[in-house]
Amino acid sequence: MKRCIFLFMMVLLSACGSSTYEEGEKIKADIVDVVDGDTVTVDMDKGGEETLRLLLIDTPETVHPDEPVQPYGPKASKYAKELLPEGKDVTVEIDTTIRDDYDRFLAYLWVDGKW
Repeated sequence: MKRCIFLFMMVLLSACGSSTYEEGEKIKADIVDVVDGDTVTVDMDKGGEETLRLLLIDTPETVHPDEPVQPYGPKASKYAKELLPEGKDVTVEIDTTIRDDYDRFLAYLWVDGKW
């Protein structure tokens, strides 16, 4: 009986710490880091720190482990870092698919009310 209660408490506690997201949900966040032109790390008000793969943006590779730095990749990363400085307030909008094959969060990013 004690074992059943222990397992129940563990499941309950783990459920309390996890966040669920719904399609179209918008969550306030702060920029933590720009990884490259289409990937950023944010601290979301709901769910903590996440690496986002920005939807509707595709820039040349600069940090892919199996690919060389591609032309204009560093320029795209520089632009993203200028647009999204550390601490910048943004809004993350959830899409229909939450994560990609690299476990990055797939989302639209609203900056100054625009995406």
